[in-house]
Amino acid sequence: MLDTEIRAIVASRLSAALTKQGSELADDREKAMDFYYGRPLGNEQPGRAQVVSKDLMDTVEWIMPSLMRIFCTMEAVQFDPVGPEDEQLAKEETGYVRHVLWKKNPGFMTLYEWIKTFLLQKVGYVKYWWEDSEKVSFRRYSGLSDEQLTLLMQDLEQNGKVEVLEQEQEEDGSWSCKIKLTTEYGCARVDGAPPEEVIVSADCKGDIKRAKFVGHLRTDLTRSDLIEMGYDKKRVKNLTEYTWDQALAEKLARDSVQESTRESDKDADWSSETIRLLECYTYLDEDDDGIAELRCLLLAGNEILEDEEAEEIQWSSATPIPVPFRHFGLSMYDIMEDLQRIHTALKRGLLDNIYFTNAPRQVYDKNTVDVASLQINRPGGHVANDGPPAGAIVPLAHQPIVGDVLPVIDYFDRVRDKRTGSTAMQTGADSDVLASTTKGAYMDARAAANQRIEAIARIFAETGLADLYKSLHRLLMRNQDWPERFRLRNTWVVQKLPPTEWAEREHLTVAVGLGNAGAQEIRSNLGLMAQAQEKAAAVPGLIQPQNVFALFRRMQTELGFENE
Repeated sequence: MLDTEIRAIVASRLSAALTKQGSELADDREKAMDFYYGRPLGNEQPGRAQVVSKDLMDTVEWIMPSLMRIFCTMEAVQFDPVGPEDEQLAKEETGYVRHVLWKKNPGFMTLYEWIKTFLLQKVGYVKYWWEDSEKVSFRRYSGLSDEQLTLLMQDLEQNGKVEVLEQEQEEDGSWSCKIKLTTEYGCARVDGAPPEEVIVSADCKGDIKRAKFVGHLRTDLTRSDLIEMGYDKKRVKNLTEYTWDQALAEKLARDSVQESTRESDKDADWSSETIRLLECYTYLDEDDDGIAELRCLLLAGNEILEDEEAEEIQWSSATPIPVPFRHFGLSMYDIMEDLQRIHTALKRGLLDNIYFTNAPRQVYDKNTVDVASLQINRPGGHVANDGPPAGAIVPLAHQPIVGDVLPVIDYFDRVRDKRTGSTAMQTGADSDVLASTTKGAYMDARAAANQRIEAIARIFAETGLADLYKSLHRLLMRNQDWPERFRLRNTWVVQKLPPTEWAEREHLTVAVGLGNAGAQEIRSNLGLMAQAQEKAAAVPGLIQPQNVFALFRRMQTELGFENE
């Protein structure tokens, strides 16, 4: 298949995507960011209240701690063993994949950005890949004998490429040297991407791996990076940027201080110039056998830089409220847009009424009243009047509506709470709520509110996080042919097998539940179990050490000391 044919197919599939500028999806995601930041709605009137309610920000920021606490303090997903003899190995593989995600990558911020993105903008994406890199270090040695120098060189050559920069023999016969050591290192990498950079075919039904086309508009590479990757300097210098109708308004809406509004770097040194490329996965029949294979392409504006067969689409996606048979689900913005508009209208009306009540409009006799002094409204101010003051100035009466509007605002607050699960019961210690509620009713209401957030957590664990764990497992199996030592539950573990010898695992257990029990109730129940276990220990052989360990391990996790 010719390059021109490939580029034409890619262009055609790009044009059928939903992410381009001006699409309904791009407009919705742009509005979501505007609502999140509380930007003007466009219906503001001069001289009237222009406040914008930030219901979307409040809801998202209250949900985030609950979700992050779930996924940062427990093993949300675990690989299932295939038999009794495989249990320890399954635990080690789960622990190592978690180690790669959280320790070798910025796991916390990756999950934070992933979760926050799908709460705001329908779908969140993370990308994973294998990265081979070189680490260069410089070392100086002195006072080495001939034998020590020989052993040192042999030892260093086992770790990487050795280059002797300086070498000198002292008067006493010992050696001094300066050595450059270049070691090659490979690691699985995970990183998120803003949704406006990710292009998914419109007919995708489900997670991103089911898509027929997935594109990523990369803006993270400079021409210097491409040369370091092995491309010819002359070829790189002649590359042009890949052009496409990207949703730039959506990108600008994400900025809080206009980070994207910067001067072009076209006048900078060409090697440090950022170049936009399209990396995409799509199905092509390049060998003309009638079967379309998954290909990974990297395209510039005038050339195809890479064209390789791919085993899978190396992306994971998640949405908070899935829509059956669709890739794009619903976000918090979708279920709260009308409520934020209503709250904004109510609060503006309330503030306008307070302004008019405190500083009412005046009817005055223009022939006798000094208008300039009347317009200066300050305590103790004077208004000049040429004639009797009685009847010269008459304030227009305004009926206070605070008592009527506040119950309406409270009603829509309850509607928001039911839709999102972010309630006064769930978000913290509200003295009014606690004072008007019995402990049992409070716990029941809080548990009910938690169910919506737990549902989002379960969906994320079952779809996005489980897929990422399985994908990282496969990525390690394909690339890492050496065992490694890592820390698992405060114990150092040396892998029995390198990842290339692992068995493929497709089944995971999700540990994020959907029960009514809150954290306090779980801790109370564990205390009851401990008491029952203590009584049962009186029967010889009934309680085994592993039973005690399992209970205390669960108590440690629920109390927040999982990694202690």
